[in-house]
Amino acid sequence: MIHQEIREWVAELMKLDIATASPGELAKLDAMTALAERQYVQQLLSLHEFRPPAG
Repeated sequence: MIHQEIREWVAELMKLDIATASPGELAKLDAMTALAERQYVQQLLSLHEFRPPAG
């Protein structure tokens, strides 16, 4: 998943129409998206099969 996909998924869960959302709703969406992205990365890193690229 990439940022935009996660953002759209979170908006869907929030039942939020991004096109008509208020600035406050978009701020809440961005905060929730950041949280979802952090959790997504943490889950990837916890997988035994996942090996991040070196460097």
